[in-house]
Amino acid sequence: MADTHPLRALWYILVFTGMRRGEAVGLQWDDVLWDAKKLCIRRETVKVKGRTSIHEYGKTDHSNRTIDCSEWLMGIVADHRELQHYARVQAGAAWKTTRPWIFTNDTGNYLRPDSVYHTFKWLLTNAALPSTTRIHDLRHGMATFWLSSHGITPKVVTERHGHASIASPCTSMGMCYPPCKLGILNSTDHRFQ
Repeated sequence: MADTHPLRALWYILVFTGMRRGEAVGLQWDDVLWDAKKLCIRRETVKVKGRTSIHEYGKTDHSNRTIDCSEWLMGIVADHRELQHYARVQAGAAWKTTRPWIFTNDTGNYLRPDSVYHTFKWLLTNAALPSTTRIHDLRHGMATFWLSSHGITPKVVTERHGHASIASPCTSMGMCYPPCKLGILNSTDHRFQ
């Protein structure tokens, strides 16, 4: 179901990067480092008192981070860029955004978190999956997968998730080296492709 959905890239980014919903929706095209195969998380959408706005992360905020992505996931993001270009051409003058959002509504503005929530619930229902599943469960599920396989340390998962620290004695476990990060990507992709 999600594999053929117009927001396919959003669902895959949520699952395979551990991003929060608001962070994924806040992505812009200049946050994609194509050659380095990375996504930069610089902002998130937040809803306060019924209003959705953009919160830009500060330079010292642990949520402001760069996430390594596999070639396979970057291919899905590239496919989404082509689909968005087609949608923009079809929309013509109705496309009114001034910022290059990756995930947009019909006029090119960023998606509202509640819209993503309702679409996710619709997908669950149509795939006959438990309606109690939350988008945030994708993030926790992937963290559990990483921690339970291939020796991925809590430190690496903590960095990927944008937390300042982990609340356990595991805080002091090893350094995070690029080969370890790549191990996350390769082991995860091969199980789901």
